[in-house]
Amino acid sequence: MRKPSREEMFLNIFADIGFPFLALDLFELSKAIKSRKEPHSHIGVPMVGDASKNDALKGAFKGIFRGIEPPTQIFRLLESSELLSSVFDSNKTIQEQIESPSNIFGIYITDKLIWEEESFWPLAYNVIIGQMLNILQVFEAALIKRKKELSQLGINVSITSEYPRNMPTALHYAVASLGAWIGGSDNFQFISHFASKPQILNSEINVEYGKRIGYNKQDSIELDKSGIINIPASLGMPLMEMQGGSNFFGTLTIDEFNIVNLPSKTEILKKADDLISRKLYGLILDKYYRTPFFARQLKNVALYGANDVLRDHYEDFYSNIEHSELIRCKHYCAPIVEVSSFDEMLNLVSKIPKRGSGELFFRGQTKYYSIYRTNKVKKLIFGESTSNEPSLITSASRNNFNYDNLHFALKFYFGQEKLFSKNTSIGELKKKNAIWREMSLDPTCNYDYAIMALAQHYGLPSHGLDVTTNLDVAMWFATNQYKRNEEGFSYYQKIDSTYWTKDKNSWPIIFVFQPVSNTSIPSLQTCKELEQLNIHALRPERQSAKFFLGGHSDHQNRLAEAIVCAFSLKPSDYQTIVNFEYLFPKPQEDIAYAEMLNLDKVEMFKGIIDGMVNKFH
Repeated sequence: MRKPSREEMFLNIFADIGFPFLALDLFELSKAIKSRKEPHSHIGVPMVGDASKNDALKGAFKGIFRGIEPPTQIFRLLESSELLSSVFDSNKTIQEQIESPSNIFGIYITDKLIWEEESFWPLAYNVIIGQMLNILQVFEAALIKRKKELSQLGINVSITSEYPRNMPTALHYAVASLGAWIGGSDNFQFISHFASKPQILNSEINVEYGKRIGYNKQDSIELDKSGIINIPASLGMPLMEMQGGSNFFGTLTIDEFNIVNLPSKTEILKKADDLISRKLYGLILDKYYRTPFFARQLKNVALYGANDVLRDHYEDFYSNIEHSELIRCKHYCAPIVEVSSFDEMLNLVSKIPKRGSGELFFRGQTKYYSIYRTNKVKKLIFGESTSNEPSLITSASRNNFNYDNLHFALKFYFGQEKLFSKNTSIGELKKKNAIWREMSLDPTCNYDYAIMALAQHYGLPSHGLDVTTNLDVAMWFATNQYKRNEEGFSYYQKIDSTYWTKDKNSWPIIFVFQPVSNTSIPSLQTCKELEQLNIHALRPERQSAKFFLGGHSDHQNRLAEAIVCAFSLKPSDYQTIVNFEYLFPKPQEDIAYAEMLNLDKVEMFKGIIDGMVNKFH
């Protein structure tokens, strides 16, 4: 069998992502239709950066362009557009006005990679393509700058890029990874996402891949149930060769142990030859923390460290508190402290030293949830040390929900459908479009984060989690239980003394977080960007809410890595300043809430979000 070229491999990776057909620029499309010219347009991607990697760049954008074949539903959607209906030729269908009968399609190379066809599709998708190019160039420039700075200091080391995983969707993530790699990063970070996606979505595939590595069926099942993704050598090795043969898989080096908490001594002393002798050919990847290891037998190894180690950022704080137990996140532990009042918590929080950005935030839950691992897998990754891991997994990951499709539908609805109307003047149309265009082309993706935060705050599954900067709000959520009645209305019920049982894991809990790393600090986002489109989200404002990007499919428990400590609420009557009426304003007050409730009536969302939006009124 012929080995695929690097260009072909990048083509396959980017084609697999799928193209966001709803990422349309209706304003440009309306101008093109109004011109009454024969449908024809093109768009070009400049060959930038390291010329030796142009084959990868070509492959990536060929994969994107070849996937652009808008489904028939798009035409029905466009027919209902108020903006387009004003420029339609009533003697032709909308498809005839966008595509010529032959619709000749071509992708070719000049000084650019050109996508051209006898249609207006290249023009209609100019903004999303433009944003991808901007992201690619920003990440490329950042890596080039970093390498230059190190070179001037006489430092010649490998550089990896971690920032792409902060991007909102898989498409943004992949393009950012490509830009960083072209700029000189030794890793193409999106590899781990691509290589693990089928196994995450389908347990049967993951179990089968485990058997291909060399595990027996039972061990393959245990790995799968424990969130460990099996990547046979036949899948992983070509991807690593594609990025240049480095020992990185995703962000991290394979078998990267933490010096402050090493595995068992016998494991550290083993050599590469010992790994080969195990007759296991491939990698295992922990989907909760994106960590790759060479496949090993399920024995007492303690890949994340054989000891209980607290983070040194908070050494003084930890030494002055009493804790009931420890919880684990990868290499480190955090304490659970039992408290009986708000003032007690407030006093403890005031003593937490400011690290990183210095911003503390909280998450209140009516009970503690833990990640499930089988005993054999716990031995493999934690040995005999603490293995009780808090589960802070996003709703999209928990339910294998394809948020990315919903994301672009929401962007279209709020950025196009609601932006233009028949009563809008030409001058106002141009002004609105200029605002939308600037936001949509922004490589920082703040508009995308705002859309995702909006989805999360109002009940739709996303790649993020709700947190708050207000401890009183966190305590309210910890002591009020979410419920839903038969009519589909949501409500909260305050817990009483009967809620507490002997099982302390069932007690209300408040997590305290502080992002320390440069990659986690930018993960806190808000909805405020949407105010430029006249969408004011009052609920998250009242809740002092922020959105934390919890990670994509191969990094599901990312928020847990920012835990400082957790407060377990002892049996007591907890009173808060805030109440339901304040935290959940009615749709008459909250414009964003009213719009979200309206989504169930919109054609494009039918069958996608049926009943998901939390309806409290």
